[in-house]
Parts: sequence; C-alpha cells; structure tokens
Amino acid sequence: MPFYRQARLQAMVGVPLAESVQYERCAFVAGCVRPVYEALVRCAARADVLHSDDTRLVILELLKENKGLSAARAAWGADLRHRGARGRAADCPLCVGTATCG
Repeated sequence: MPFYRQARLQAMVGVPLAESVQYERCAFVAGCVRPVYEALVRCAARADVLHSDDTRLVILELLKENKGLSAARAAWGADLRHRGARGRAADCPLCVGTATCG
C-alpha cells in the first residue's frame, strides 16, 4: 500500500505518521537487510537448478465466505469426505484450482 494511503489511514485512527517518515524507516530497514539480499542472490547465481512454485493456494475458509462453499457442497451432495464429481475440476466448486476433481 502506498505511503500516502497508509498516512491517511493512520491519521484516521489517531496515529499520524507522515509519508516521509514511513519512507525513511523503510529505507533504513532496506539498508540493513541489503547484505542478506545480496548473499541470497549470490547463492542463487551459483545454483545448478533454481526451482519456482507459482501454483495458486486456495484457502477453503475464504471460499466458504466469498463463494458460498456450504451451498456448493449441498448442491453437489458432498460432505467433508468429498470424492469428486467424476469430471473436470472446473465443473466442481469444491475442486476449483486443482487439476482433477476429487
């Protein structure tokens, strides 16, 4: 979140903290952790293989709140031991974000 937005939010709750002060503190911390960052970059550069995980993480509690997971379970006749809808995961609201249903 940009510093100007944080400054407005903090002022609304009675803790005014100017954008410039936020920047100065972030810059100070960035300077302190810079050696760690540079060491990690050197380690990564020496590595034979560099792995990256870009898979999505589906948080079931948020699905329940935002998309009505309980209603989806009732509609599909599923319970906590969901075994799949014998189809594509995209067709099953319980398996959204996975490769297969079940």
